[in-house]
Amino acid sequence: MKIKKDLIIFDIDGVLIDVRKSYRKAVIAAVHAYLNNYLGLKIKKAVLSDRIISEFKKCSGFNNDWDLTAAAISYIVYAEKKKENIDFERFISQVEKRGGGLRGVRKVLGKLPREVEYTGDVKTGNTVKRIFQEFYFGSAGFKKVFGLTPVYFEGAGLVSKESLCIERKLLAKLRMDFKLGIATGRDSFESNMALEMHKIKNYFDVITTDEDIKTDEKIFGKKGLSKPNPYILEKTVKKSRCKGRILFLGDTRDDIMAASSCRMYDVISIGCVYAVNNKRDVEKTLLASGAAAVIRRPSELPEVINCLRK
Repeated sequence: MKIKKDLIIFDIDGVLIDVRKSYRKAVIAAVHAYLNNYLGLKIKKAVLSDRIISEFKKCSGFNNDWDLTAAAISYIVYAEKKKENIDFERFISQVEKRGGGLRGVRKVLGKLPREVEYTGDVKTGNTVKRIFQEFYFGSAGFKKVFGLTPVYFEGAGLVSKESLCIERKLLAKLRMDFKLGIATGRDSFESNMALEMHKIKNYFDVITTDEDIKTDEKIFGKKGLSKPNPYILEKTVKKSRCKGRILFLGDTRDDIMAASSCRMYDVISIGCVYAVNNKRDVEKTLLASGAAAVIRRPSELPEVINCLRK
């Protein structure tokens, strides 16, 4: 008789891979370059910090770092036009009250400023995303990936600063007793790139990316299927054909909310704070959002999983 294996679903960023020196730094660099080098404004680099990015992450709807970058740029441009002091805490609070994400930003500002070019993709006029990707991939990587000559950054990509959080030895051990899956806000290319770069792709039975979700949104004529919507978890479980229990590891409020709001399956969520700078603050947010447990070191994972399975 075949044993029914439980399923562990991982987010990539902040769970499998530490992105504090890559995506986080790319957000800050892209905002500064967009405002100063593209729009010609004179904005201090210190106007956006890792702490402010963390505040955005605590507000629902900013699981996608491109959206976060566009939101930060939009607010600064708006404040400059209105000649208002920049107060990110107040702005983020207002956005959260209006549902979070870019939808909340549009409600607060009326709409995204016309100066913020955030439609299409890198090759089709999305300047926000283009600048972000130049910093993330670096000049050589950007040219190789997109076939375009970088305009805003010359140098090594921040992607090289990413590091593996969960050792391959631990993943191999988990795979003996569980099915392993991934549900990530990255697109397919960047997901595969990260997994292959760190040599962990073969440990996972099923991978669902933001690209898969965007495709389904077009097919079904629906919007808003990304986290905190539980759709990505439901799709991952279906693809895995898991008949056992389901656990999901995430590091943001949206991750935990996706698990907590899942009605199709009973998903046990585990918060991860080992790859964040403000561990205590994030831990409180994750527990308040419905996490069954929070782990501060990857080595705690087997013990926590066994306790939750009892």
